[in-house]
Amino acid sequence: MTSPAAPQAVAGTFSPLETWLATAAGLTAFFTSLFTASMVNVAVPSVIGSFGVGQSQAQLLMSGFFAMNSTGLLASSWMVARFGQREVFHGSLLIFGSAALLCFAAPSFEFLVLGRGVQGLAAGFLQPLIMLVLVQVFPPEKRGLAMGMFAMGVMVAFGIGPAVGGVIIEAYQWQLIFLAPLPFTILAATLGFFFLPGAPRQSSPPRFDWLGFALINTLVFCWFTLLGNGQRWGWSSDIALGFAAAVVAAGAVFYWSQRKPGVTLTDLSLFKNKSYAAGFGVIFFYGFGTLATVYAFPIFGQLVPPGASVRGPRHFVGERVRARGCRQQHALLVHSCDATDHADRVCHRDAGDDDRTAARLAGGPNAARCGAH
Repeated sequence: MTSPAAPQAVAGTFSPLETWLATAAGLTAFFTSLFTASMVNVAVPSVIGSFGVGQSQAQLLMSGFFAMNSTGLLASSWMVARFGQREVFHGSLLIFGSAALLCFAAPSFEFLVLGRGVQGLAAGFLQPLIMLVLVQVFPPEKRGLAMGMFAMGVMVAFGIGPAVGGVIIEAYQWQLIFLAPLPFTILAATLGFFFLPGAPRQSSPPRFDWLGFALINTLVFCWFTLLGNGQRWGWSSDIALGFAAAVVAAGAVFYWSQRKPGVTLTDLSLFKNKSYAAGFGVIFFYGFGTLATVYAFPIFGQLVPPGASVRGPRHFVGERVRARGCRQQHALLVHSCDATDHADRVCHRDAGDDDRTAARLAGGPNAARCGAH
């Protein structure tokens, strides 16, 4: 909600040092949100063991985050217009940090998923705001550099997140991964308090598109629910087809609502630009592959014991890690069953080293004692 002249005016009033400090504030906040998104994936096997849930439920830690992140992105510009740029920045960081504390102290899996969803919503408010800050503080001839740093922050955060998460889980306990971003959150808030450019709230902010917001939330919820549970339900089952119909219906009504004159969440006319449409498609499929890889590899590397093999597309590893005490009680159950009855059959079990592995993944009180055997 900034006028076209505003970015140039702000850039002209910032010294080089202030420009880089404002950039550091924005990129630190952005880095922290994505860093958390990828780091939590390493803890999925530990969450499975601690709360006794299946992998199809544990994946909500990532899918819930990105589902709420998507809806927060669309509401960000209205939030800035309604409450002001600095207020949204610090408010989002406060919500993000509070949700991290909720995840750390979550007494149940439901509270853990709730905390991750709130983190995703706060990160969604932040991300467009960070791009706006970079455009504001850099003059036009240097905005390519600013966007390059923005893109580099994305890749660095996704790359080192699983590694840092793995170190924390190995050395301490899996709950501590939710506290790891807090120092960066405090740093970003401190830098932002002193150096972030302020765009005051508009005296007459535009009306918010509540219909479009409700429809996009419905679409995202049904889409992620279908993807996460379709294999377990059966893709041709009534409930899967019901969610698929809801996705199509919500998408069609959302498209219709965004074509009406007046205030809307998105400007669909942008897709008439071939370069924009092509770039959108590339980013969509690139993000699809990147996020799938970042999620799958850390889990696969922990649940598959050394020497195990996956025999074919109808065989897979790991639906659940169960804790049963030291040695005989803690065992890593590795499933290599057919998809139709994987919840009821255990086709492969190895003892010995896997007993200690399961104790570590479960994070139970016997973990240290088993590791010493």
